[in-house]
Amino acid sequence: MKRTGHVFGATIMLLAVFSLAFANHRVIAGSWCGDAGTGENSVFWNDLCLNDSICRTELQVDTIINLFYDYGGTRGIVNPQKMPKYATSFVDGNASLAKLDSVTSYWANTLDSTDILYFMVTGHGAWESLSGRPGYHSDVAAFGYPGDLTDDEMAAYFNRIPAYKLFVFDACDAWGWGNTTGDSEKIRDSSGFATWLGFRAPESISHKTIILSAAGPNPAWSTKIADDGYYGPGGVLIYIDSLENEWYNGSGYNHLEFSFHILTGLNGGAEPSEYYSHNGAPGFFMDSIDVNPHDSQISVAEAFAWDRHRNSQLGFEDNQMLDLGNLADTLVIWPRIGWLQPTGVQEPRGTLPENLSLHSHQTMMSCASFSAWLARHSDLRVYDMSGRQVQPNQAQSGVYFWRSDSKPSQVHKVMIVD
Repeated sequence: MKRTGHVFGATIMLLAVFSLAFANHRVIAGSWCGDAGTGENSVFWNDLCLNDSICRTELQVDTIINLFYDYGGTRGIVNPQKMPKYATSFVDGNASLAKLDSVTSYWANTLDSTDILYFMVTGHGAWESLSGRPGYHSDVAAFGYPGDLTDDEMAAYFNRIPAYKLFVFDACDAWGWGNTTGDSEKIRDSSGFATWLGFRAPESISHKTIILSAAGPNPAWSTKIADDGYYGPGGVLIYIDSLENEWYNGSGYNHLEFSFHILTGLNGGAEPSEYYSHNGAPGFFMDSIDVNPHDSQISVAEAFAWDRHRNSQLGFEDNQMLDLGNLADTLVIWPRIGWLQPTGVQEPRGTLPENLSLHSHQTMMSCASFSAWLARHSDLRVYDMSGRQVQPNQAQSGVYFWRSDSKPSQVHKVMIVD
């Protein structure tokens, strides 16, 4: 939600991504909300409560640190008026700049390039010129003084952490304002969390970072509360009362539109409205999200595509993805956060092959060229999405993985087309 009187929502999620070496990597998560979870702002807390629950029970992250407005004093552990089924002691500190500096400094000194950090932030967002600061900046609400966390400040905190990262911003103006005016300061690359965490970050960090944003550049700069709508057959927008509410003991709890759909991907296709218990099983929409390829895994790219398909409020918000390292197709967020597995089944953490090649871009070849290429390289082993080895004369249209006998830990993806 924008602080200038507009009724819109703000959520930032940050997911730091798995590394090239899997043997000792950790999955770390966190969250941030700089607004009190009261009134219309309760959607921020609802998203964070659900996210925390998914992280702990479904994704089984190693550690999660949650920073809330006033230590969660208005909701959560002290006064669980919202989301009572998540009324657990999950708030670890204030959503203040000083606390964020301390936490990210700790992560910078303890995480390495093999670790994963997942961080979700909610609160009001804005794009503005701040007193004593040149130009314009995107920011989200923070507890205490100053009451804002700006794009360049957040980048200074997080760009020092060497882990792979996935940021998901559901914040008004998070992407920046866009090059839509005559003002030379209001250019797309001058402000926005995607700019400072991506385009302006050192290449060693920016190419290990995926950024998802609900709010695109002007004019679709806002975020919205889920409105119970979806696109049916023929692109017709259909509304069903309470379709996107999360229900508990007869009460419904709202979520932000973008967060609603991204959390659906993070939870294996189970929408918040059908989220009653954690059982590790795929949700109702699993087969609709897990399509490219269909392998019982949900990648970042698939979750983002699902949002673009399901989101009924595009135009008010214009969802964007920045993926300078081309990682979104291979980063899996369900059933565990990790890298796409050829077998279609995520191996337990700590047993995956080391030095797995993840920067190999997907190759596209014809069936004839692929078969001829395999025939010339007897040391290559090719597998279909079920993990079955494929012989040169068996290649058909579809997605395959290959590796060589000389480098068995390096897996590459290829798409075969007629």
